[in-house]
Amino acid sequence: MKRSCSTLVFSLFALVAGAAEVRWAATGTVGSVSGTGFAGTGVTAGDAVELEMTYDSNAEVKALSFLPILGALNGRAQFIGDIDLSVRVLINGQEWSGELPTTVGSLNVLSSNCWDFASNPDVFSVDLDTEAGGTFPSFPVNEEGLSKEIKLEFADRTSPAELFEVHVLPDNLSQVCEMTSATGSVSAGTSTIAFTLDPETVRITLPPVQASISKVEGGIQMTWDSEVGKSYRLEGTSDLKVWSIEGVYGGTGLPLQPIFNPFGTYDKRFYRVVEQ
Repeated sequence: MKRSCSTLVFSLFALVAGAAEVRWAATGTVGSVSGTGFAGTGVTAGDAVELEMTYDSNAEVKALSFLPILGALNGRAQFIGDIDLSVRVLINGQEWSGELPTTVGSLNVLSSNCWDFASNPDVFSVDLDTEAGGTFPSFPVNEEGLSKEIKLEFADRTSPAELFEVHVLPDNLSQVCEMTSATGSVSAGTSTIAFTLDPETVRITLPPVQASISKVEGGIQMTWDSEVGKSYRLEGTSDLKVWSIEGVYGGTGLPLQPIFNPFGTYDKRFYRVVEQ
């Protein structure tokens, strides 16, 4: 029986004004477990690790330095204010999670140390702990009342290092394409689970680009503003879980308006546009 076009539902994920959530994901392996605090979890070296992290890329930048040092440029920065940070570490079906909507007091929760024209590594660090005001909705540990901490470090140790832009909170997959190492840990008191992340598995899902959708002759038309030098990925899904690439378009400085025809293929379909 032929599907009726009138029953087909389309929707669009659009960027909410002022929101700029950046989502990271990666996988890795537990390297060591020290202390007795995590003995009851059964976590051991070699266990698989999954990382999920989100933050707001519009966080305030506190530039600590941008100095010439022995012919190289060193830029240090801390990202403060409404960072809306959330970190989840999954091991053996158990979850260690931490959250910090706004930095209070401590300035070292999100920080970067970048070099131009030098052999020193570019490093992006995350240090979420109790002292910084972080809360930990899920944190399996044998003893309550211990200080908690989740730490992450992403680095480019090639020469010259070109992983991160100076004083820019990473919000682009191209900014991690030269990553050479990634490590992390969850700690409670003096007990620690340390892990490594595979740089090849690091993925960043960017905020959807603000766009519009309309029905036109020949199918559906998406419209969004573009910038020269940038590229945009049109993605579609039927279940809001698995997204597939529908097309990739180069920015021209003018609105992009691709037309495509999903009628007869899907009962319902959702679309979004993300910057690559």
